[in-house]
Amino acid sequence: MGSKRAPASLENARTAKRARIRGQDCAHLCKSLQLVLLPPEIVAIPCVVETINRLAMTPQEALIEAVKRKQLGELHSILRRFQCDTSNAFVCAAGTGDQAAMQLLRSGIEYRGELAALATAAAAAAKHGMLEVVTYLVSEFEKSFRKSVGGRNAYYRVDDATWVIVDEAAAEGFLNVVKFGIGHAIGSNYEASSPLQSDAIYCAAKNGHTAVVRFLLDQHAFHWELGAAINVAVKNNDRVIVNLLYEAYPLYSGGADFLVQMARDARTDTVKYLYANVNPSLEVIGEAFVNATSYCYTDAADFLFATGRVSKEAFDVAVLNAASSGRISVLKILSGKKRASPWVLVTAARAGQYPTVKTFLHFQRQSLNALVEAYNVTREPNVRVLLRGILESQYVSR
Repeated sequence: MGSKRAPASLENARTAKRARIRGQDCAHLCKSLQLVLLPPEIVAIPCVVETINRLAMTPQEALIEAVKRKQLGELHSILRRFQCDTSNAFVCAAGTGDQAAMQLLRSGIEYRGELAALATAAAAAAKHGMLEVVTYLVSEFEKSFRKSVGGRNAYYRVDDATWVIVDEAAAEGFLNVVKFGIGHAIGSNYEASSPLQSDAIYCAAKNGHTAVVRFLLDQHAFHWELGAAINVAVKNNDRVIVNLLYEAYPLYSGGADFLVQMARDARTDTVKYLYANVNPSLEVIGEAFVNATSYCYTDAADFLFATGRVSKEAFDVAVLNAASSGRISVLKILSGKKRASPWVLVTAARAGQYPTVKTFLHFQRQSLNALVEAYNVTREPNVRVLLRGILESQYVSR
């Protein structure tokens, strides 16, 4: 039924576990007939094909078929006649909210696979908004988990069922189920595991469930990872969710700004989208520009500069950062903008940064006062010679 949802960018150790917590599709052709080529005359009579299919079913497949058809009497009959694992049928019943069938099938779940069946059933129930079933299954999973059996619990955590129902319900927009899951997590002290175990914010944002996103963001005890959620909301052009997540991002990232992070990562399209839709402050734009020039002069930096909203202070910081780290290629581009303040030249001269001073003098004409001050503060012979030559040429030109 339900499947664990996680963005490709969040591939990590939990992905393998989540791949196993999946629902089953109730509608199927029995395995023994899937590769059988029936005569056209038989295929033309659906009721005959259906009868053949049912007769060829394994007991496990027959249980699923009985659940799908809501035939409790048939379930009783099969369970009396055969001893078999009822896990798949149990999951199917959970997905449809058939509690009577679940009660019949519960005892037949193979013990070694009990945790997997219960977690998968919880996911299936949450995917379809079956709150009462979800409540029962989370309790059953945790009780079963605490029955210590050698090696059986090694692949699972006690909070797995809780997070899988939160994620599945968030993906489908079932706010009542999400609220139950979050309440249970708080009551059970599962908050610390939320960034590792849950993709609820991403799942809700991906499918445009604004109410779920807003509710989850109000749960400040949880450490949600918002980056992937913002990116998927940007991709979907969901401006409401983008703004909700963008405003909340600093609370979950130590005060960092997401536009600044995207500028640092050279995500130009995302930077453009955020600039157009979240109304960033001049301070944020300046910080983003500085970060966009951290390693090289990116398209994101070029876009931000072209907005005309990069302050002189931010521009000077970018120039000095490039100078102090020896990134001459970036320094040349920035100097070519002719926006650097005179004190940048003075600072570079004081530090004895000959390549930086030379680059400034080549790309941007400096005032006489700046040249004199730079000459007076430097102790680097090559810088003094360079500045003296410029000063003499300025005096001569006068």
